[in-house]
Amino acid sequence: MPGKRPQTGTGSMYERVVQSIRNVPFALARALTALGLAVAILLLALWVHSMRAEHALAAQISTTKESLTLTELVEQAEVDDLQAQLAVADERLLTLERGLAGGENPFDFFAEVFDLARQGGLAVISVQRDTVVTEDYAVGTLRVERYTVRAEGKLAEFVRFAEDLEAVAPGSVTLDNIVVDEEERACTFEVIVVRAS
Repeated sequence: MPGKRPQTGTGSMYERVVQSIRNVPFALARALTALGLAVAILLLALWVHSMRAEHALAAQISTTKESLTLTELVEQAEVDDLQAQLAVADERLLTLERGLAGGENPFDFFAEVFDLARQGGLAVISVQRDTVVTEDYAVGTLRVERYTVRAEGKLAEFVRFAEDLEAVAPGSVTLDNIVVDEEERACTFEVIVVRAS
């Protein structure tokens, strides 16, 4: 029949185009859903990572604070210890200042040694000045003199002599290194005298 066109399969092509148009929203929806799911998973992974980092940072801050607190406690203990040592040193210095040889009635070392020895029955054989050291302190200059005294007599006389010398001398005079030889009836000792210069 001349009025009819032969079918060339356009109907099936048409159906395929219509079908693909109909499938586009479903494919697009599937693609958008997959993309949304991927974004959600990525955001969840970022959130988990940030939470872990936040917890790690919080732990580091806590550890740092504890270390800082311990450091402050140790430093305060050291400061307290140094202040206690300074207080002891200040007290010793005040005691030394109060007993310094000198002042209105200066302590005459040689006169006292010979007078006390004679009164106690000792014979002073020699008095030798060994060292003189001068040092500057915040309160002034101090002079430290060290003498070696050798005497002869009995043990009881040596003991009484040492007691008498310590009793009459100011707090800045001390006896040191006392050696008594009973067989030789001899005694050697050092006397340290601190004076204000």
